[in-house]
Amino acid sequence: MQWKDKLRYAFYALALVLMIVTYVFEFKWFERTVNFGTLALVSLLFGVAIGLLWGHSYAKQEFELTEKIQVYVYFCVMCMLFSPLVASLSNRLVPLHPVREVTADFVSQEAYYASRVGLLKGEDPKPTGYELRFYYRQKIRAIDRPKPFPIDVERGAPILLRIRTGLWGFEVVQRPAIP
Repeated sequence: MQWKDKLRYAFYALALVLMIVTYVFEFKWFERTVNFGTLALVSLLFGVAIGLLWGHSYAKQEFELTEKIQVYVYFCVMCMLFSPLVASLSNRLVPLHPVREVTADFVSQEAYYASRVGLLKGEDPKPTGYELRFYYRQKIRAIDRPKPFPIDVERGAPILLRIRTGLWGFEVVQRPAIP
């Protein structure tokens, strides 16, 4: 194997690791996207279509039917794996509309404690985040917040949220969510 091939494979491996790391950071934005399930489903379908088109040029080079099927499956699976990431990033980072303040109904707020090592002996647990639940577009939604929402809000009271419509038309609750 020549050094050019080694360099090329090292680049592919680095790109794959960077995509996985980006996926991990994007998980927090999945919950902030209104109707993310629909966005993910549509992106998976596009991933299959792109995988079939991309795999077609490579499948033409193979002679056996089994090899052609393997090529198509590989490209479809790889495109489907990363299509929700690409859809979420492009929806969030290429906004077509400015941030707007939208009224939603407050449902509840719960503190939570998250730690990789758990509670240490004798440690007094303090909340590391707060889950804010609100009613928006006929559905109860939840987002994580580092700070608590003002306590004096009653269930059903209107609250303002900062929301932006992204490239694909899906709304994303911005950080900070509340003005």
